Amino acid sequence: MININFFRENGLLKGFNITGHAGYDEHGKDIVCSAVTSSIMLSINTITEFFKIPAKVDIEENKITLDSKRLSDFQSQNLNIILSSLKKHLELINEDYNRLNIS
Repeated sequence: MININFFRENGLLKGFNITGHAGYDEHGKDIVCSAVTSSIMLSINTITEFFKIPAKVDIEENKITLDSKRLSDFQSQNLNIILSSLKKHLELINEDYNRLNIS
């Protein structure tokens, strides 16, 4: 099971922590893990490289964390939109595979 915990501040999404493995197939062939990882990395790159939103990103084996602090209102709104889109995308993946615990 992949556990995804989104962080909120003042009602806006500010980051996430993802741990675990989907267990849909063996390592290297798990399409659920691949879809989740690809979605997460696209979101991280959009946040940090294109929107230039300052965020702390930690990537470890079976764990990815993104956290942001002290953002302007504009940055907070953009981050919330990106993370809300990511959350919805992950919920749609979960509808098909039921391997994600999203909170």
